[in-house]
Amino acid sequence: MVEVHPKKSPAINGESSLDDLIAEFSQDPAFAKAFKDANADIAERYYSDEGLTVRTLRLKAGLTQGQLAKAIESAQAHVSRIEAGSQDVYTDTVDKLAAALKATAADVLDAIRNTRQLAARKSPQ
Repeated sequence: MVEVHPKKSPAINGESSLDDLIAEFSQDPAFAKAFKDANADIAERYYSDEGLTVRTLRLKAGLTQGQLAKAIESAQAHVSRIEAGSQDVYTDTVDKLAAALKATAADVLDAIRNTRQLAARKSPQ
């Protein structure tokens, strides 16, 4: 377990988002590695039955929705809709997702298709 001893900062006093705190703590290489490993473990333990999805790609990359949104110059809500399979995705967004997730555009497209199929199965008919 990684122990984090944060200094007093605006992020600790509730003036920043969770992503700001993660970014601050991730300056410590041990925390950054532990956070990435934990996300990969979550993807494997809880979402492996989904196969390749945008969420599993994001978790394996060790990113929060907010971090991914920032990397693709979008909003966290947009990433959430993509992960839910309810958002159409333009090709430039696919390219940005691929770069941020260190995946191929083909893998991202497959993940989007799979995400939409899973969402369709989960939604009431």
